[in-house]
Amino acid sequence: MKTYAIINEKGGVGKTTITHNLAYIKAKQGFKVIMIDLDSQASLTSNCGIEPHTVDKNVVNIFYKDYDQSFFDMATTLDSAELDTLFLVPTDTTLKYAIEDLPFQFDTKEEAYGVLKRHLDEVKDYFDYCFIDCAPSINCISYNAFVAADEVIIPVTPTYPAFRGLNTLSETLEMVTGGHQWHGESFPPLNPDLKVKGLVISMYQHTTVVDKQMTQMYYDMIDYPVLGEVKKESVVEQDVVFHAAVAQKHPSKQCSRELYAIADKL
Repeated sequence: MKTYAIINEKGGVGKTTITHNLAYIKAKQGFKVIMIDLDSQASLTSNCGIEPHTVDKNVVNIFYKDYDQSFFDMATTLDSAELDTLFLVPTDTTLKYAIEDLPFQFDTKEEAYGVLKRHLDEVKDYFDYCFIDCAPSINCISYNAFVAADEVIIPVTPTYPAFRGLNTLSETLEMVTGGHQWHGESFPPLNPDLKVKGLVISMYQHTTVVDKQMTQMYYDMIDYPVLGEVKKESVVEQDVVFHAAVAQKHPSKQCSRELYAIADKL
């Protein structure tokens, strides 16, 4: 199973939309795909047609030490997707309390940060792909995603705040893969094998000079490649009302074609 963490510390960059669509496309191609909602706003859960707080078995439970069920118990198919190969492990807003409680649930940091990976390891032979929708912040649940993932996909927008936000995320990823020192104490890497798959430039319009310049700045970066661009189109938000990915409802739209091209690189 190939596992991707979709993350950016800057909110509003299309993270959930990209997660939902890439997962849908890979499932449409015949692969077995599981999505994990790790954002306490539960946007992916609600976008997929599941009302938060209506599902007892959700991802929040795994971050408490006495929970012994697997993702096979939690994962659900999506009626709106009309596919039996796409699954979601939902969440709800109580995930924010799990973030606070997690350090006290386990004896070591390694145990606390390895919870998600242990649960995914139990289902890795059943699924081909896993897409983790992370919160727009770095916390102990985010570190669980980094430990569990093979690669990171970073959604960005052609704006200066989003471009600047890459600096802090890069620093975090360097600590995850290379370890760090704090007050003279050395901390080992959490996941030395974690790679950055690349950037996805979302919600571009290219109707202004700034938009074009910021897009080019991403391509000029040395650290991360650009996987592709996804045009801003009104149908993306419209399709959320129907709990569907735009790649499902409007596959001929330019943004959908661009998402399919990105998915083919995974």
